[in-house]
Amino acid sequence: MLQKKVVKDLIVNNLSQGLQFGSRWFLNIVLLSILGGQLFGEFSFLYSISNILVPILPFGSYVFLMKETYNTEGGMGSFIMSLQIQFVFFIILVLFASLILVFIDYSPAYRIYVALLLGYIFSFNTLFFYYLKGFGNFLFELKINIFLTALLVVLIGVVYYYPQIDIDFLFVILILINLLTSIVSVCFSKVINFKELKAVLDFDVSKVIEGFKERKFFGFQDVVTASFSQGGMLLLPILITDVMYGGYRAFLLIATPFSLLNLAFSQVLLNQIKGKTTELIGKTFHQLQLIFVSLLLIILGLMYFFREYILLYLVKQEMTSENNLSFILICVLILSSFLYSGYEMVLVALDKQKVRFSIMILGAITNLAAIFLLLPKYGLTGAVFTTTVSALVVFIIICLVSEVYLSKNKIK
Repeated sequence: MLQKKVVKDLIVNNLSQGLQFGSRWFLNIVLLSILGGQLFGEFSFLYSISNILVPILPFGSYVFLMKETYNTEGGMGSFIMSLQIQFVFFIILVLFASLILVFIDYSPAYRIYVALLLGYIFSFNTLFFYYLKGFGNFLFELKINIFLTALLVVLIGVVYYYPQIDIDFLFVILILINLLTSIVSVCFSKVINFKELKAVLDFDVSKVIEGFKERKFFGFQDVVTASFSQGGMLLLPILITDVMYGGYRAFLLIATPFSLLNLAFSQVLLNQIKGKTTELIGKTFHQLQLIFVSLLLIILGLMYFFREYILLYLVKQEMTSENNLSFILICVLILSSFLYSGYEMVLVALDKQKVRFSIMILGAITNLAAIFLLLPKYGLTGAVFTTTVSALVVFIIICLVSEVYLSKNKIK
């Protein structure tokens, strides 16, 4: 019975995340063809600001809420606190952006604030869905994402038939679409209503500081993970040519869909093991890990068999010995990323968040070191390897540490 629920939650969560990811990805493809390179670049810069705020504003509240939420009464206080922390960080970032704009000539400046507002709405919706997942309610997010996807499809149609659309109008529509999604989510939710949300405005500074301290390792974890997973992407354009960087990003397209699987699996896993004894955590985790790693290995085996077609039609690269090696490295990246995402949730369930944070710092350091050591000599393969080696290092360390903690209970 447990396994059936896990599989159901995993499927529903993957469908939900896939809809959200797919609709946004397709919108970007259409915008690229309609707006052209220069305007799309400006749109992407602002849209990136919005997306970057999603893990930053709640400061670790996503995993914290899933871990701490067991029932509506017990979780409501934590959810309201998370919203207050989110709002405080938003105000701080708005003030910081205002200060930066004094020294940087960016025109029109109001677009930065529009991007920040969209990011805040993105963050609110994500936090709300994580709160629901803490109760094991994955189906509600799927229904809301179907609604959101329908609205984005309408926007894609508008963009396609009215190619003269400008960036400002696009962001206004995106804000309205996501704000409407927020309103619909709260209206149809069975665990919270607008009256209860008013408590967000009832600030108690000492409690907010206490809530910040509770989430500090979760929050710093999100910052370090962003550095670990995206820091290299910011440095690589400085160190390699545009052609090589384009090839690197093209190879990462192979791994991108699997990040959704990692996210969905880790969310479902944490929901199943939180609050359990160490023995049950280890037993449940190893059972699920065996099943899904076996499936993943089959998928990776099929991908390698058809690698020539994947390279040609997705990556736009011919089969060469160098590209074959890069493909293998991407497969290793996919597997190691999936494995360490599961072990991360094990450490969270064991209240070893500080250990998890330290391991991710090592991963970020490894990533930076690999960039400067490998790029000058190995080119494109070196660029791919910088991402793979850091993920592999994190997996090896987090696996060893987690298994030690799990085995201690068996010894006792």
